[in-house]
Amino acid sequence: MLYVTAKTFFPEYRLGTVFYDRNDNIVERVECKNMRLVFFEGDIFHSIEESQIPPELKTWRISYVFKLIVNPKDPNRSVKKIFFDLFSNVLLGS
Repeated sequence: MLYVTAKTFFPEYRLGTVFYDRNDNIVERVECKNMRLVFFEGDIFHSIEESQIPPELKTWRISYVFKLIVNPKDPNRSVKKIFFDLFSNVLLGS
């Protein structure tokens, strides 16, 4: 998912993505920031946060959702592990 926002949109206005565990407890929040790219498995229960945009403010936020379907040729390869390793290296600078 890719967030795109107006210059007048700030993370404190919420509208990010909230992730839940199996007991409907919030386990993670992702703030909505312009050009933020969020990867997650589609079967994880999630929703949009409630808006905190002041009524007098004119702003906007869009989220583009991409469904990525990966079919590895080798049945013993874990796509989940490949993505984890890839993004761990990117985030940790390895």
